[in-house]
Amino acid sequence: MKFDKSFFQTEIRCDFEISEMMKRAWAAELEVYEVLQTICDKHSLKLFADGGTLLGAVRHKGFIPWDDDMDFCLLREDYNRLIELLPNELPAGFVMTGMYATTKRLQDAGDVHHLRVIADEEYWDMNSYMKRFHGFPYYRIGVDIFPVDYYLDNDDEIERRDMLLKIWNILTVYNRQSNVYSKTLREIEAFFDITLPRDASLRNILWRMYDSLCMMFSKDECPKVIQHTYALDNSSKAINKDCYDHVEYMEFEHIKMPVPNGYKEVLTAEYDDYMTFSKGTAIHTYPFYKEQEQGLKEIMLKKGLKHSIEEMCRLYD
Repeated sequence: MKFDKSFFQTEIRCDFEISEMMKRAWAAELEVYEVLQTICDKHSLKLFADGGTLLGAVRHKGFIPWDDDMDFCLLREDYNRLIELLPNELPAGFVMTGMYATTKRLQDAGDVHHLRVIADEEYWDMNSYMKRFHGFPYYRIGVDIFPVDYYLDNDDEIERRDMLLKIWNILTVYNRQSNVYSKTLREIEAFFDITLPRDASLRNILWRMYDSLCMMFSKDECPKVIQHTYALDNSSKAINKDCYDHVEYMEFEHIKMPVPNGYKEVLTAEYDDYMTFSKGTAIHTYPFYKEQEQGLKEIMLKKGLKHSIEEMCRLYD
């Protein structure tokens, strides 16, 4: 993917300063997206911009100025197919992380409820990495990929949502030494009629159980879809499944971004008045590479390098 040198210049958009380094992060993420899109096109999987990436396409014709990641989604059947394809279809240097990754290292690298495709730090040396990713120096650049699941508003859905919340709390909220952790784990075991291991494999098993609940209903029986991140506490986020009938394309920086045909309903469900700006709503530290940045500065200082990180990055333009 080609970028004009001017793309990497610090810029003000919507009264927000986008740094040169963030521009390089954006360019690197777009490179990972291109790899993902190529695989989806090859196998006729419908990939859609999601979350902030969808909002950016609709409202900004590119990245939201204060956003630093890329989100995509597929309907559950395509998502499951993608899980099967990625290990063999990803080119050298790219890997799938998360609960369905093939190694413990890559499972731990994506200890979340969805997939990620990242550049694998064990493959790239710094020089080749920065050449490939437009001078971006921080490892594990990637994109997030979410399933869109089928939703049926009945008693089974209430029971499912309750168990999803229990598993979610075990994985992300409760202290492992607390009584509520032990009690909830026993409730999960009773629901599934299994005995869970109390070792390092437990987290990945629970993530897979969580995902199995998410796909409990089928396409044919459900008029609506939902992402279960939202369904945990707000079933009103369910939307008509025909919102994802087909892909449309919108301008996004200098490329065309795939969006769901029902993008207005999708964005309204997630953001309400999605055309109104709301800065600083990211759920992670901005920028995502902040900790790596400090480490790189220390390495450069120890090596006696006088120039800045930005000056080093410009050597790859």
